[in-house]
Amino acid sequence: MSVEKILSKYGQIRKLAPHKDLQWQVASHGDMLCFLDKSRGMLFTDGEYLKKNYDTFKDIRVSGIDEKLGSRYPEDICLDALAIGDAIVCREANTAQKIKDGKRVINVKQGYAKCSVCLLDEESAITADKGIAQALSKLGVDVCLIQEGAIVLEGYSYGFIGGASAVIDKRVIFFGDIKKHPDSDRILDFINNKGFDVEYPEDVDLTDLGSAIVIEKESK
Repeated sequence: MSVEKILSKYGQIRKLAPHKDLQWQVASHGDMLCFLDKSRGMLFTDGEYLKKNYDTFKDIRVSGIDEKLGSRYPEDICLDALAIGDAIVCREANTAQKIKDGKRVINVKQGYAKCSVCLLDEESAITADKGIAQALSKLGVDVCLIQEGAIVLEGYSYGFIGGASAVIDKRVIFFGDIKKHPDSDRILDFINNKGFDVEYPEDVDLTDLGSAIVIEKESK
C-alpha cells in the first residue's frame, strides 16, 4: 500500500502546489510551506503563495506571513519551525515574526527544525539533530536520538525523519519502510513504548516527502 493510500484512510488529502521560489525537490513540502499553530488554531504560509493557492486553504484558518520564502538557505526556512506547547523551536533570526509572536522562542542552529523532528506528542520526539535533541530535553521532552542519513531526499545527501513521517492521533505513519533504517529497532521500540501504533509501506525506501500538515475539522 502506498503512502498516499495509507494517509487517505484518515482524512482528505490536499496536495500543495509547488512554491515557485523553493528548490524543486522541496517546493511542495508541507514542512517548508506551512506552519501550524494548534494553540491559536491558525495555519501560516507565504502570503503570495496563499493568494495564488487560495482554494487549497479556503476553509482553513490561515494567515500569510510578511516574509518571503527564497530558494537558498536560510531564506527557505522562515516557516520551518517546531511548535511544542507554548514554545517554538527554530532558528530564530530567520523565522517569520508572525509565528514567533506570543511564543517562547527556543533558538537552535538547525534551520530545518520541523523537518528534523518526528514529534509524537508534547512529551515524545525522534530526531537525528543533537542540538534540537538538547533543546527538546530542556523542555521536558523524551527524545529518541537517531543517526543521520538512511532517508531519501532527491538532490540531497539525505532527508529528515520529520519529513519522512506524519503523526495522526496515536499512529505514526512513515513514508517508506522504517525497517530499512539502521536504528529501526530503537525507533519502533520508542514509539510502541509511548503507546503509538506504526504504519508504513513495506519494501519502499524511507523518503522525506515534507511530512503532512494534519488539520482536524472543527465539529459543528
